[in-house]
Amino acid sequence: MFVSGSDDPEVLMEESGEWSGTIKLPKGGNYLFIEADDLYGSMKLEVN
Repeated sequence: MFVSGSDDPEVLMEESGEWSGTIKLPKGGNYLFIEADDLYGSMKLEVN
C-alpha cells in the first residue's frame, strides 16, 4: 500500500502474485508499508 500526502491510499497488490512498478514521490510525507498474513518470499526496494 502506498500513501502520499492527503491522497487516498493506493493498494499495490492484493492476495498473491507480483507487482513491479515505479512510484514517483512528491516532496513531503510519503509512506510505503506492508501488511500481510502468512507472508513468504522476498521484496526488493530500490531508492534513487
